[in-house]
Amino acid sequence: MHLNALGQSLRFLVIIQKVGRGDLGVLAATTYAEVLEKDQQQGSWEFRRAFEPTPKDQVTLVWNNRPQDLWPAVAELIDRTLSTALKFFVDQLS
Repeated sequence: MHLNALGQSLRFLVIIQKVGRGDLGVLAATTYAEVLEKDQQQGSWEFRRAFEPTPKDQVTLVWNNRPQDLWPAVAELIDRTLSTALKFFVDQLS
């Protein structure tokens, strides 16, 4: 998700990473968010993390998990971290 307001941007990503081979690998769903602000004088961008992830900020899936069983945990991860990122973004605007 990319949100722009008052010269700043919030970039929010949901990432699925795989480690391992074939069907026996491990998947991790994680999120990342940053606020981008353009320096008008230099024309460069400044990046700030919208939250610092913790070990709780991921959902792990293995080969025998059914996606529908873990979807509530993934949805909660997205809701919680997006809410934190949006609060940080709005606080930066004021």
